[in-house]
Amino acid sequence: MSESLTVKETARIVLLGAHGFVGKALQSKIRREGRSIRAISRAEIDLIQINAQHRLAEIFEPHDTVVFASAITPDRGKGARAFMNNIAIGHGVAQALSKAPVSKVIYISSDAVFAEGLLPAITEDTLPCPKGLYGIMHLAREKMIEEVCGERGIQLLILRPCAIYGPGDTHNSYGPNRFIHSALQEGIIRLIGKGEEVRPHLFIEDFVEVLFESIRIRELIGVLHVIPEKGHSFLEIAQEISRLLKLSKGVECLRRSTEASHKIFASGRMRNVLPQVKFRSLQAGLIASIAEGRCDSQNPSVQFI
Repeated sequence: MSESLTVKETARIVLLGAHGFVGKALQSKIRREGRSIRAISRAEIDLIQINAQHRLAEIFEPHDTVVFASAITPDRGKGARAFMNNIAIGHGVAQALSKAPVSKVIYISSDAVFAEGLLPAITEDTLPCPKGLYGIMHLAREKMIEEVCGERGIQLLILRPCAIYGPGDTHNSYGPNRFIHSALQEGIIRLIGKGEEVRPHLFIEDFVEVLFESIRIRELIGVLHVIPEKGHSFLEIAQEISRLLKLSKGVECLRRSTEASHKIFASGRMRNVLPQVKFRSLQAGLIASIAEGRCDSQNPSVQFI
């Protein structure tokens, strides 16, 4: 059964993490739509610092929707230090919200709050069970923000996207982004093992569309998995990129050091609460990503269908 939600647009959007992959894409969308936004990046406020909570509290207004998209991603730092800095960011934002409550918070979490290989398929009702520090961090920050929002009467929506790819990404994480970069620069794609692991992958513009609708619909709260219904193996993704670019070397399989595991999600709330949002196919997303990447490629041997 679908959930009946009405649109009630917020007065202003406050974006934390304005210079990140998601933050930049969301800013472009919001400005195209003519909406008011207060974008905050590390250059203005370093959210790790203890005084960040006071500066944020001076900015937050009662009718704001705060989009919390700031995090140290694994490509920028791993281990205990990155974990503690991310926790410090979450604590500072929570303290600021306690001092200066807003209308709604949208926290961008991650599917990393679930370990790989879970069965049956993961839904919003599945109990989170993170395996690594990055997933543990996101779950801890979810709980921090959930607690303060409950205490201060703030609407809260937690979005858990899967791996996001597309134009503008700088993470170079294993999957579409790295495969495209390697294909364009070296003319080859390297897989771990046979690339048999199945994962969902989300195109950046599709995620931004979900974010924008989540801002527009104030009543949309709780937890929402932003996951395409169909997952693909890394081998399928690599082969499609190789086909699109007519790679002569194609795909190289490297020795695997860990056992292959899958991450499978079942259709949850997404289809019911945001039926107007349609995710594009993997091929369409790869074509858009490759088109931008080719502008920076110096490899004349790489063609594009």
